[in-house]
Amino acid sequence: MAKGTNVRFGGIQGKLFAAFLAVSLIPLLVVWLLDRSQAESLASSAAENSLQQTSDVIVNNIDDWTALNVKVLQLTGGQQAVRSGNVAETKALLIGIQGQLPWVNFAHVMSLNGQDTARSDELAAVNYGDRQYFKDAVAKSTLTSDVVISKTSKKPTLALAVPVKGESMAPVAVISLTASLDDIADTVLKKSIGKTGYAILTDASGKLIASPKEMGEKGLVDMSAHPVVAAAKAGKLGLMHAEVNGRPVLAYSQRTDMGWIAIVQQDEAEVNAPLRSLDTSALILLVVTSVIVVGLALVSSRGLVRPIVHLTEVADQISRGQLEHKLPESDRGDEIGALAKSIDRLAKSMKIAMDRLRNNR
Repeated sequence: MAKGTNVRFGGIQGKLFAAFLAVSLIPLLVVWLLDRSQAESLASSAAENSLQQTSDVIVNNIDDWTALNVKVLQLTGGQQAVRSGNVAETKALLIGIQGQLPWVNFAHVMSLNGQDTARSDELAAVNYGDRQYFKDAVAKSTLTSDVVISKTSKKPTLALAVPVKGESMAPVAVISLTASLDDIADTVLKKSIGKTGYAILTDASGKLIASPKEMGEKGLVDMSAHPVVAAAKAGKLGLMHAEVNGRPVLAYSQRTDMGWIAIVQQDEAEVNAPLRSLDTSALILLVVTSVIVVGLALVSSRGLVRPIVHLTEVADQISRGQLEHKLPESDRGDEIGALAKSIDRLAKSMKIAMDRLRNNR
């Protein structure tokens, strides 16, 4: 072929390629965007429902756990031996609590000045008059709790306390039990939440009670800076998006019957994993479709463009006086065949005209 008549991707062939790609890929892109939007909505809804259901299970576990502890304390505190201050019988009852509730470190009864009168262990009596949960149990005559550093184990501990009431229903003592925070986490926070999800339980002030990942080795952990805890303390409960340790998370928070804050959270990267899988599949489909379309366009366009290029070349040569040509395209039954026949007739007409001119000289 003469220079300047080669197949050019900026010409008809390029336009054919663009048309093929547009016709095949644009519908795929539209379908993918619509499916992705729907999948994103479904994935978000599923994640939110899963977190809420998990939160409900955990809160129910916590409420059942605390109700059991409180019931045992109240039943024990209502025994005549405890109300009358019988140390030997009270100690036996306290040992029974520790045997009945395996997570209990020790149980004890304190007089109204905070001094131990009986304990389930063999340690020396300790005065707990400075503990806020003891003060509240006496002053408010109600169930109280607090997260403290144990005076005996020196470890973070949850203390539950109820008043022991006398004949006049006024407090005559306080009965309490303590539980290791690790034991609480093992007991009430067993629910699995994917690979990155976990639960957090704090008291009303934000002090950590239990969590598989946030527990402190030696001291109390204040979770008030955690964005979901801070929001819950401010009264904003339920579903929220937050950033924790530099990672976007989806979280759900509730209050327990004790007023504690229960949170379940999961990395948004894990929540959105199905969308990434969908995007990858869509990308693979688009790439494969593009390759197939380019191949089909190349084959189809060559069959269309090459005859046109050849006819263009022949027409150019005819214009230069070269009137003898073979046009195999004339055998085609389409528009290209009609064009070839027209060019052939033009060449023959020009040849006849040229011959007449020569003969007339």
